[in-house]
Amino acid sequence: MRIRALLPLAFSLALAACGQSMPTHYYILDSQVQPLAAESMPRTTLAVSTVTLPAYLDTKAVVLRGTDGAVLDVPQFNMWGEPLEEGIARVLRQRLAKPLLARGLTVLPSQDAHIASAYNLVVDIVRLEGDLAGRVLLEARWTLVDADASRVMARGGWTGEEGVQLPETIGQETFKAVVAAESRLLQGFGDYLAGRLAEAAPARP
Repeated sequence: MRIRALLPLAFSLALAACGQSMPTHYYILDSQVQPLAAESMPRTTLAVSTVTLPAYLDTKAVVLRGTDGAVLDVPQFNMWGEPLEEGIARVLRQRLAKPLLARGLTVLPSQDAHIASAYNLVVDIVRLEGDLAGRVLLEARWTLVDADASRVMARGGWTGEEGVQLPETIGQETFKAVVAAESRLLQGFGDYLAGRLAEAAPARP
């Protein structure tokens, strides 16, 4: 399985070395949320202020592991269409916006340094990856901070796993399947956070 999987990678690198061009595929994470419209928004705000990544995810390439755990890096052909931490923050904001709006909280649509939020959400991604066995994982830690009092309101962790059917050889369809599964896991993480934050971050008068 490992030898078969590595052959397309070796072939791709050989083509690149020979000066032949192959199309680069770009991917973004999907929140599966319709745009939110509201006549007015609550004054109490929450910001997804920070998303941190481990060093192995700090790359433009979509990370894929072999069955032996080694990272297969194909940056010139399968890349993120935006910085990964920004894509994760965007998905979480979109998943949080509607349920927290119902609880009197406005999720800021971006990290705007000029807007002081009542609460800051810090997310640490521990793992976000797929492997050639079709196993996609997300492990994250989160901390909710009261910005005014500079104190931690709540913190916790979340893990999710999904199995996907992958093609026999590495290609665009492999990465599409992995990114789609990663999107679904982030959606689940966002829905979990919505419930926890609604309890831990009360609206203010």
